[in-house]
Amino acid sequence: MMQSSFFLFAFVWMIWSAKPPVTSAETKEDFSAHYQKYGVSGSFLLYDLKNNQFAVYNKTQCETGYLPASTFKIPNTLIALENGIVQDENTIFKWDGVRRSIENWNQDTTLRMAFQNSTVWYYQKIAREVGYAKMNHWLQKLNYGNRSMDGKLDRFWLDGNIRVSQYQQIDFMKRLHQNRLPVSTKSAAVLKSIMIRKDTAAFTYRAKTGWSDRNGKSLGWFVGYITKGENAYFFANRVDGTPENPLFGTSRIEIAESILREKGILP
Repeated sequence: MMQSSFFLFAFVWMIWSAKPPVTSAETKEDFSAHYQKYGVSGSFLLYDLKNNQFAVYNKTQCETGYLPASTFKIPNTLIALENGIVQDENTIFKWDGVRRSIENWNQDTTLRMAFQNSTVWYYQKIAREVGYAKMNHWLQKLNYGNRSMDGKLDRFWLDGNIRVSQYQQIDFMKRLHQNRLPVSTKSAAVLKSIMIRKDTAAFTYRAKTGWSDRNGKSLGWFVGYITKGENAYFFANRVDGTPENPLFGTSRIEIAESILREKGILP
């Protein structure tokens, strides 16, 4: 009798302990008017950490992987810091004298400037100094996107085969916020600092843009998170358009911010 009771207890314990973790709730949203205003299409994902709640617009697209473009500067910053390529946000790389189409790239540049100005040559120099083997190692270690290094070392995030979905973007930033990435506290703190767009008594707003033009089509990103008190709200906006659309660049940010205001997250 005692033996059968033991096996019954063990069976019940096995079933209980094998239960999957509590999954996030999701609400389907219609944010189409925000995109139509700018003559673009896209998808939006919002995650409320405290309530473990997603708000989703165009779920299939949110689950699909796309080129990260300059949003890759988020993990690339950590890789640079962890490998000693840069020491902190004030590390300067000398301008090579090559004039580029974006004027604020044509100067000696710190890590903070390179992140906020999305200076491609600065991060290309980082990639070359990290090298293929270490870059690949860190993609796996950080579990970023599909972890693919297929493409040129200093361009794979712009036109290679690496892909990241909006769910993966948010997962990565959530791990950053919660200090669950396999990096030092200092590296995480530097990245969190240079991501800040606005810091007030009520909230701190961190984000990064991305933009890729391929085959006559434009892909835009605006990803980030906002901390308010004990809560954090993570967002990933992805925009489709064409290079000819003069509103495309601003649409990435303005669509996201209009949705965040609609949700009462930004004032």
